[in-house]
Amino acid sequence: MSFAQIIIITIITGLVGIDCYMEVFQTYRPLILGTIIGLVMGDIKTGLIIGATFEMMWMGLMPIGGAVPPNMVIGTVIGVVFGIASGKGADVAIGFGVPFAVLMQGIVILMYTGFSYFNTSATKYIQHCILSKKLNKKQYIYMNWIIDIK
Repeated sequence: MSFAQIIIITIITGLVGIDCYMEVFQTYRPLILGTIIGLVMGDIKTGLIIGATFEMMWMGLMPIGGAVPPNMVIGTVIGVVFGIASGKGADVAIGFGVPFAVLMQGIVILMYTGFSYFNTSATKYIQHCILSKKLNKKQYIYMNWIIDIK
């Protein structure tokens, strides 16, 4: 695996991770992501097979209430990379992808917990600025963007 492939996969993972929360293009689905990573790694067929395997496995996972499913993006990327790099296919992909997906979701939950501290202060700041009429449209949009990221 070359350094250029690592950089491209990192950029793709970051963009797809953003799409995972905005749900605009649905590129975070394992079938699409596995195919893209397979294309970058030069084995689109194996990427598609591994992506389809992950898609079947995670097809019905939805974050409902307090139930948080594993992170599909990280699981798929790690699984496809290890599956193609080792030449062993979907068996190795699932073995490596699922534990990383569960671990990453735990890290995301810890990040959300840490960011929740800033929600009250940001909300108070916005309310103060609105009441004192010191908040212009650009600042308001920026503050909403920061709150929505969390």
